[in-house]
Amino acid sequence: YIVLSVNYRSGIGYGLNFREAKNYGARGASEYNDVIGAGLYLRGRGDVDGHRIGLWGGSYGGYLTALGLAKASDLFAAGVDLHGVH
Repeated sequence: YIVLSVNYRSGIGYGLNFREAKNYGARGASEYNDVIGAGLYLRGRGDVDGHRIGLWGGSYGGYLTALGLAKASDLFAAGVDLHGVH
């Protein structure tokens, strides 16, 4: 397995434009797209087994992990949701 830990848009520590990215929100709009984009990138690499991609995250990252597993189970084979905000 290869496991993603995505620094999705709207995280802290990178300035206001990053924190308030276009279309960010409680339902994971732009942030969810970042997770999906990272998964698709990995699946397209020749050195990655596209059927063995996982993701993990804590807090809001845990929420995005659960969202990725629920909505993109064809892309993500495993995930760890650490204290997700649901």
